[in-house]
Amino acid sequence: MLLLSLLLCLACHIHFTNAQDIATSLYPYIYTDLGTWPCVRLLNATGSVGCQSTSGTNGILYQLNTQDDIENFNQNIPTSWEQWVVVIPYGLLTPSNIQTLESSKRLSGVIAIINSTATPGSPSRPSSYSPESKCPNCEFGLYANDADQYTWNPNGNSMIYEPINIPIFALDPIDVLSATAYRQIMENLNYNIEQNYRNYPLRAVDFSLFMWAAVDSATCLRRGWCFPVGGSSVYSTPSPNLTGNDGKPIIIVSATMDSRSVFHDLTLGVENDISGMVAMFAVADALSKSPTSVASFPKHIVYTLFNGEAWGYSGSQRFVNDISTPFQCQNITGTNTCPIKGAACTQPCVRDTDFTNINFDNIESVVEFSSVAQSNASGKGFWAHTDDSTTSGSLLQLFVGQGNGTYSIQDAASDGVHRKLPPSSAQSFLKKKRSIASIVLSDFHTSLDGYYHSDYDDTLDLATASSAICSLASSAARSIWLSAQGLNNGTVPSQVTADCNLVASLLDCMTQNYSCSLIQQYYGVNNAARISHYSSVFSFGGVSLLSLFAFNFLGDKNGVRRMNGTSPASCQSITECQAHEYCIRGTCVSTLTRYHDAYGAGIGYNYGTGLFDVIDESAPTWTESTWNPPSMRVYTVTSTRHQVVELVIGILWLVSSIIIVLYLKRYLKKTLKIA
Repeated sequence: MLLLSLLLCLACHIHFTNAQDIATSLYPYIYTDLGTWPCVRLLNATGSVGCQSTSGTNGILYQLNTQDDIENFNQNIPTSWEQWVVVIPYGLLTPSNIQTLESSKRLSGVIAIINSTATPGSPSRPSSYSPESKCPNCEFGLYANDADQYTWNPNGNSMIYEPINIPIFALDPIDVLSATAYRQIMENLNYNIEQNYRNYPLRAVDFSLFMWAAVDSATCLRRGWCFPVGGSSVYSTPSPNLTGNDGKPIIIVSATMDSRSVFHDLTLGVENDISGMVAMFAVADALSKSPTSVASFPKHIVYTLFNGEAWGYSGSQRFVNDISTPFQCQNITGTNTCPIKGAACTQPCVRDTDFTNINFDNIESVVEFSSVAQSNASGKGFWAHTDDSTTSGSLLQLFVGQGNGTYSIQDAASDGVHRKLPPSSAQSFLKKKRSIASIVLSDFHTSLDGYYHSDYDDTLDLATASSAICSLASSAARSIWLSAQGLNNGTVPSQVTADCNLVASLLDCMTQNYSCSLIQQYYGVNNAARISHYSSVFSFGGVSLLSLFAFNFLGDKNGVRRMNGTSPASCQSITECQAHEYCIRGTCVSTLTRYHDAYGAGIGYNYGTGLFDVIDESAPTWTESTWNPPSMRVYTVTSTRHQVVELVIGILWLVSSIIIVLYLKRYLKKTLKIA
């Protein structure tokens, strides 16, 4: 009896206790986990876009290099019963191509190669590839109701608006982890090519990309399965005494902080947002060196860096709504769910109320920097776009007159075609008040950059971009300096000039080296080479690395340092400074630089439930799904015939084991004479 019990316990122990240990021990010999860049699911008022997989999927690696390869996939796949994961160049990732591949019923996933490591035979980048629509954000902009909306993005294929129910991952060797993933995939793909995709064993990929989101933003928010797309915008002014009733006109100097692409973790937007942001920083630096403080000028200058602009102008629309609507604070205690510690108001939940000092009716003009890196410009120079040449004529001529010969500024309508404003934050201001003078400065004339909202928008010629942006920033700083004094012309002090070394450093930091020495002057960052310029998801009080730098940089340029005698008051943290001061570059600074919430104007916070709701389906309502950790792993697969043989052997082994156990049990009972 004792021996039988021991044997049965041993069998149970092996079966139940060690099964997971055995699986864990064997895992490294079966799977190779890879770093992943997934396409994820997003939602709006009408439905969902992006990628997901409701269950794990897998397939054999298969290479498609050309458009012809994709169109002939149905005829060329080696077997009709296997599932396949196709590896394609990023430039072939289009809605029509995905539909073609899915029609085979044998597609289980896609891996898109954005950048290669000079693999022989790898395809080059197309001259243009934009996964955006042909008219980006038109439904939320100034011209939403116009019958003749101008097509600013003729190359757009709308890939980012496609709902796709298969996993799509990217290969882009930008760091050690992603370079390892790229190498592993290519090595296994090349192995399959050598095997002619028919000679087993073959290499396969297993995906996991489960998204919790469902239906639309309203449903998803109610269920707590998604969060608003957004972050924190930043605004700053060198006028510490700016008030809503001081009667001084306001000049808004603006740029976009975020960009968008198929793979959010890889979003960089060198042309789309970085170049304009750097130009605005350079202007703020140039004006801060004015021998006559711009704070004393007859007009205020307010710098704005908007987040969430790629998602229906979320940041600029919310900013405009907040400064144009009377603010009413209800500090409700007890059941209030405002998550900001030390909030200036708990309902609505806001960090501070200083945005009420900006009187929307006092805004006289808006100057915005769009794509200005000259990476794909047809010729040297910049274009000034206007909504109304009559309203903005004087401002336009001021900027045109300050441009230099090499990088001149021209009226975009000088060819006789009035295209109005391209996608821009300025549209949010004009939707509220059309009489505001406005110009949008860009290096494109008739159409957006060929890589607009594309993962290909990740490189630039640093020397060319630095020279162009520095020239534009100098011209713009002189123009704004004159405009802030109500002048149409005059001599501008030589000090009001952009620092070309600063421009080059900013471009380097924002594109490939966020741990650079310039960033380190403001706060410590370790091992951050390239950071995503995707907005991410909104949370009260949350601040991204980009917003943090923008706040510190603009606060540094527009603030006033408190002096201890002849030296600035030093600090290591904000706790060492006085109330309403910030610790910037090791000194206590008083500055009217603030964060401002940036998420869709169609989304509101429910103080009863502590959740967000959709309150206006006609306004931006973009949300991002929560998900289980995505994964991509490589393993070896045998032929179907081999798998059948393995199954049969396994069944025979199981049956034999049962027979042996039953025999041993009967034998032991008989031998030990167990009743």
